[in-house]
Amino acid sequence: MAGHSHIKMWIISTLLLMSFVHPSLANVKKEAKYLILGAGAGGLHAARLLLAQNITDFIILEGTNQIGGRSERSVDFGGITFNPGDMFVYGNIDYLQRLGFGLQKYDFAFWEVRNDQGEDITSEANTQDGILYAAKEATNDLAEGVVKHERPDIDQKTAMAMKGWLAKSPLDEIVQWYYFDFDQGIQMKRESLVGTYRQSLQSDYYLITDYGASGLFSDVEQQLDEEHLHLGEVVVKIDQSGDKVIVTTGNTPSEEEEYVADYVLVTFSLGVLQQGEVTFIPPLPEWKTEQLCRYQRGTIEGVLLRFASKFWSDAEWILHASDRQDVDYHHYPAFLNVDREGMHPGSNILVAILTGEEAIRVEGLSDEEIMEEVLNVLRNMYGEENVSELQEMYFERWATNPFSYGTFDTWPVPANIPPDAHERLAANVGHVFFAQQASSYENIGLTVGTIEASSMAVSKMLYCGKTGGDCPEDYESTWSYWSEMECDERDDRELYGCVMIKKNEGKTRKVNTVN
Repeated sequence: MAGHSHIKMWIISTLLLMSFVHPSLANVKKEAKYLILGAGAGGLHAARLLLAQNITDFIILEGTNQIGGRSERSVDFGGITFNPGDMFVYGNIDYLQRLGFGLQKYDFAFWEVRNDQGEDITSEANTQDGILYAAKEATNDLAEGVVKHERPDIDQKTAMAMKGWLAKSPLDEIVQWYYFDFDQGIQMKRESLVGTYRQSLQSDYYLITDYGASGLFSDVEQQLDEEHLHLGEVVVKIDQSGDKVIVTTGNTPSEEEEYVADYVLVTFSLGVLQQGEVTFIPPLPEWKTEQLCRYQRGTIEGVLLRFASKFWSDAEWILHASDRQDVDYHHYPAFLNVDREGMHPGSNILVAILTGEEAIRVEGLSDEEIMEEVLNVLRNMYGEENVSELQEMYFERWATNPFSYGTFDTWPVPANIPPDAHERLAANVGHVFFAQQASSYENIGLTVGTIEASSMAVSKMLYCGKTGGDCPEDYESTWSYWSEMECDERDDRELYGCVMIKKNEGKTRKVNTVN
């Protein structure tokens, strides 16, 4: 009997002990020192940095069933491999060329412009293009004033109006779209003057390799096994209310899995965070959420179209000057000609380019409805009798994709932007670190910006990990955005607000942000 009493007491003691275990730790699936959330460019680069220092105690959680984010998304269309997530590459392409990427610079001037009456109005467009370009160049002094902290940022539409440009016709509108909406993926009236100015310093390229930008991370992919990479894990909650950070995945309670880590790096797109897809416990402080909500997600995407035969010219870009007046966006504004020398001659393929609100509108349609709209537009442009059969269509729909919500980050709508907004966006909150594309002042909107943001976040995270102490937040909620600022200028630096840009390094430095 005594033996049975001991067994009973042991069972009771065990049950009592289990009742005091934190409920969220009861069903832990996996534990690691570092958790990387997202296996896109930011997450894979973070893994690369950890592996370079022989750190293997990490796990990557990716919500989809593939890694690489938009860079890895490829589709076989008309016998050609397209990468709808990386059709265009911007900025410094030296690194891509060293990796063997086949890049072709696309020619903005090689265009044809047609209206809904079937008229070729390219000559008139060239005239308006010259007028717009002169006004745009004249806005540079305004942009430089913002960079030097001599004036506040303004929207691009206001800046162009100040320099004499005002779109008064469908022709003006499409030329304007080509310069601005197609650059930032949002409407001109929401574009930052200084943001557009900095972006215009880059060169634009079309990516024509068979593997998109996935080759950027092939070295990392080869080193990731099932222990370090968990696919199909949709993060829904990040809880750092206890001693550890607990990350919960799963769309329903029955599917929930939990991961525990000392440090967590969030590399989700800004759009995912803005849509509230992830719950933070405790809630993120206001100084953080304000910046997450302040920056915009731009969308530039393409609808792949294959016809029975080619009925268009050899121009690289075919622009559509639409007569529609019932919408505040551009109706199927442009088509990229893939069937030409240097691309894929004989393919009979056009790519309808969509941006901003038009992209979101079209994504709400069925494939059949899109095909009908496209045919109506092209029949107006070329004549119904000339447009051949549309045999195949493919559309990825990035603007409403729950793992993307757009294709890249862009600048906030100009309105008293805090001078250290980028730094606030990049700042950690406790043991949770952030690596969003918009954190990069120099390369916002670019893949290299995502990589830079990841590098900064990993550096801070490893410092905290090596010291073993607390990770102080970069900012305190008691700080005022609008305090009087004292900023000094030096010959070797540019000044945006109180953020110093060291010219020879291209890195941001915060100086005298608050008294």
